Amino acid sequence: MKETWIRRLTASVTTRMTTRVTVACALCVLASLPSPPRAQQIVDLELVLAVDGSGSMDEFEIMLQRRGYAEALVNPNVQDAIQSGPNGSIAIIFMEWGGPDSHEIVVDWTIISDLKSAKDFNAELLTTPRKAYGYNDIAGAIDTGVAQIQNNDIESLRAVIDVSGDGPNINGRPVTDARDDAEIAGVTGNALAMRTSGHYRGPGGMPLDDYYRRDVIGGFGAFVLPVKTRAEFQNAVLAKLVREIAFDPNAPTPKQVAVR
Repeated sequence: MKETWIRRLTASVTTRMTTRVTVACALCVLASLPSPPRAQQIVDLELVLAVDGSGSMDEFEIMLQRRGYAEALVNPNVQDAIQSGPNGSIAIIFMEWGGPDSHEIVVDWTIISDLKSAKDFNAELLTTPRKAYGYNDIAGAIDTGVAQIQNNDIESLRAVIDVSGDGPNINGRPVTDARDDAEIAGVTGNALAMRTSGHYRGPGGMPLDDYYRRDVIGGFGAFVLPVKTRAEFQNAVLAKLVREIAFDPNAPTPKQVAVR
């Protein structure tokens, strides 16, 4: 009788140990598996604000641009444009560009869906120190913008790189190559040509907005807005953002082809 009880106890203990070992092995296997991909945020538009921070911009002009975008994002017209899309949200990144080694992220990707999220974005935009240096690698700014769009965790119906500047591309690779690669990738390039001083022109004395129209912008619905005085900047930024954000179901899908 005692021997039978011992055999039963031994069998019970063995079963429990086997179960624990099996569970432990299963947990080890699960731990070794790759984590599931993080769910992607879906928005109506990914918008890269690629703003001139080169040596030609003094501190007043840097803040003029930042305040212009900050005020526009909380404007009711821009807020209405954001709500006009099926998802009611956009993703924005603010970058200041200078020379070939200076394409600086001022505010990283931020989902804006209401006034509060716009104000949160603005708080960082208006307090982050200036970082960009050097002169006019617009091509690099476009390339950086496309890479930012393709490598984030956001999916969108459209993608736009919005270049603002007061001069032509003078560093890096040909800007037309960068523009063409962005267009192949399904990313639209728009521009704000800051003609706030008479000497800021394109090659051969070409008006800056004509140069941007010829060499910088590209893709679905691309456009240029000229700014001839500092006083015009706020209204130009507001008009540009409303035009870019307003939903268009015929726009191409981004993230199709990687930039070379």
